[in-house]
Amino acid sequence: MKNLLILLALGSLVHTAQTLLPIGGDARGTAGTALAFGLLLLVAFVSGDVLARLRLPKLVGYILAGIAIGPHALGLVSENMIVQLDLIEGVAICLIALTAGGELNLNRLRPVLPTIVALTGWAVIGTSILLGLALFFAAPRLAFLHDLEGPTLLAFCGMLGVLLSAQSPAVVMAMLSETRSEGPVSRTMLGTVVIADLVVIVLFSGASALVRSMMTGEGDAAGTARAIAWELFGSMGSGLVVGIGLAYYLRKIRRDASLFVVLLCIIVAEITTRVSLDPLIVMLSAGLVIANFNEPDASQLVHDLQAASLPLYLVFFAVAGTTLQLDLLFGVGAIAAILVALRAFGFGVGGAIATRQTRSSTEIRRWAWTGLLPQAGLALALALVVQRSFGNTGKGASALLLAVIAMNELLMPIVLRNALVRSGEAMVRSSVAPDVRLPAPGPSGKLP
Repeated sequence: MKNLLILLALGSLVHTAQTLLPIGGDARGTAGTALAFGLLLLVAFVSGDVLARLRLPKLVGYILAGIAIGPHALGLVSENMIVQLDLIEGVAICLIALTAGGELNLNRLRPVLPTIVALTGWAVIGTSILLGLALFFAAPRLAFLHDLEGPTLLAFCGMLGVLLSAQSPAVVMAMLSETRSEGPVSRTMLGTVVIADLVVIVLFSGASALVRSMMTGEGDAAGTARAIAWELFGSMGSGLVVGIGLAYYLRKIRRDASLFVVLLCIIVAEITTRVSLDPLIVMLSAGLVIANFNEPDASQLVHDLQAASLPLYLVFFAVAGTTLQLDLLFGVGAIAAILVALRAFGFGVGGAIATRQTRSSTEIRRWAWTGLLPQAGLALALALVVQRSFGNTGKGASALLLAVIAMNELLMPIVLRNALVRSGEAMVRSSVAPDVRLPAPGPSGKLP
């Protein structure tokens, strides 16, 4: 009851701020954005706690909180406020990526690395092809595709198929943290979504350039290749430099490491957007460096960051919720639901083929593919690229894409949490002291 009264009071305060203080670049607008941050934080925290009591993922509560108070529902948080929270979103992405990379120690991943590669090929790339073909044959029923035909239509549908297969390392990392999961299934999930997202970024960049060339007749293959190479390899190189600097700090200075990392993430989030680098790849690479060359310090840093960065995670997923337009579900809900089911089917079948091919353990065969199901930041960002880049066709496509992403963002964390619990890996970390290492998995991928 007390939390409800606090929420009502803060919501009224934000509403008053919106009414009396115009949102802009001045101090008054900053005050309104600060109030919005506080409201998102509190509402997300309470919503997550409520869903946890119902044995549902807290993450879904954070997203629902953003939907409820966002511009497409109650409107307590305006679109201008969300724009001014971009830095928070960027810092959260950097922290999530660094934490994910810090968990990817190659020695511990080696037993499941063949499975990760096979899952990326069979499940992710295979599902991209499946979804692209499904959209191609459904084109007569999709009004936004009526202006395309032949190879152009096939290429556009293929591009959408790649986008729809995008994963969410942020959601997987959040669920592993929330359930305190540890083991071969968890490591396989995390490693796969990280590698798969890199593959999706490269494939989508190439596919979108091809489609743009076919639709407009204006294509620069060499320029596109340079842009992709700069974004991918430039980000990896920058991450290597950041990782070496962070490893030196952890080894020689050590004090206030969490605060130093947050400041570092602010700098990376600001600079990468100005020089066309991907902050996700930069901080993933940095995390990989410290995880493999400074493992004890990396483990302690990951543990500290998971506790210290909770407020940022809450606001990050709540802001993601504010961008979801549930009214889209009424317009394209049936087709979106079919695509969601087809996507899950593709991941399930591809996962079965991949894990059987690599002779993975029974637990990995049953549950690892579920880590591919959730969607969030990357898919949303790519959907907005489609919306901006392809005129009316892009606008129609983005409506369908956002509906699919909304369903996956709300429903699939529940499936993922259930998989982690049923795999037996949930709550493993809670029974182990933070400074105690779990034993390395055996050849079969099982913990001894």
